[in-house]
Amino acid sequence: MVQDKGLTGDDELPKVDPAVSIRGVRRSFGDIDALRGIDLDVDNGEFVSILGPSGCGKTTLLRIIGGFEYPDVGDLYVGGRRMNDVPAHRRPVNTVFQRYALFPHKTVADNVGFALKVARRGKAEIASRVAEMLKLVRLEGYERRTPASLSGGQAQRVALARALINNPKVLLLDEPLAALDLKLRQAMHFELRRIKASVGSTFIYVTHDQEEALTMSDRIVLMNGGQIEQVGVPVDVYRNPATRFVSEFIGEVNLLAGEVVVVTDGPDGKVVVGVEAGNAKLNVAHNVAVAVGTRVWISVRPEQMTLLDPQETAAASTNRATGTLQSAVFMGSFVRHLVTILDGQSVVVQTPADPQFLDLNPGVDVVVQWPEASGVLLCE
Repeated sequence: MVQDKGLTGDDELPKVDPAVSIRGVRRSFGDIDALRGIDLDVDNGEFVSILGPSGCGKTTLLRIIGGFEYPDVGDLYVGGRRMNDVPAHRRPVNTVFQRYALFPHKTVADNVGFALKVARRGKAEIASRVAEMLKLVRLEGYERRTPASLSGGQAQRVALARALINNPKVLLLDEPLAALDLKLRQAMHFELRRIKASVGSTFIYVTHDQEEALTMSDRIVLMNGGQIEQVGVPVDVYRNPATRFVSEFIGEVNLLAGEVVVVTDGPDGKVVVGVEAGNAKLNVAHNVAVAVGTRVWISVRPEQMTLLDPQETAAASTNRATGTLQSAVFMGSFVRHLVTILDGQSVVVQTPADPQFLDLNPGVDVVVQWPEASGVLLCE
């Protein structure tokens, strides 16, 4: 029997503490280290996405917060109270699972109001709260339906209403959109943000889908191999990746390997990298401390590159590399170009779908250009 510990005044943190605070949490399953020392704070009212590939530990971390797993080492606080051994039903936390887990024999209203019925609330209160929750998720009039008559998106919203009806301090969402088709998933991104803004709870969302994380999150926690690689607002994680893994996992990226040959310090400091392919010299902003001789990568997003005619004059403070267009794919509002540069190194360049780019044929010589400031220096 799990003891209900951790709810005494001795274990309380100051009231200014985050909604969730994780300190040095480790969890192993046999020989597998699922979590290898996690430190993380989630502020009250935040929408935080835990992102990463399969097996990185994100679901284990969510289950520890929810009380379905317990840490081997470290501490977990929710709402300023230590929760290490507190069972799931005693925590101010609710979870929405990928499969929703609706009761098939109960109506929508009975599913949504289940937690209040277990708590022995009055019928009038339950009916009022159920109506309020169904209005929140835009399912008014569905009270008497059964789960079998609902679409995937409707079932997902019923599960959300059921999880929110007792006002949890923290709502955990374990890939709840994974079973939906693309258009419905995209629509639900906005619905979740709207619902989050309405209820004011803290949302912690687990996903392997980078688009979901970028679209919905106040902050992204990117995990790999049981550890946190980077925490930050979506635009910063995308534009300023801390590691090569982050750079490659979030969006599409071009990585150019090389060695530092010159370092210029100061507010306008630059690093000159000798790129292995083609013996080229490329400049990049001095965003990390490096020494001459350090092996590095320059990370550049496809949309930060553009194509020029070899006769065009380059803009100031840009890198240029002559190459050959291999292919061009029309994507609606933009075109993806595959260009071979630097003695065989291939890069993807994303340009607007303008005639000057649409009319380029494979085999033509082009110049790939990008601002020095748009490249990110990554150490190996």
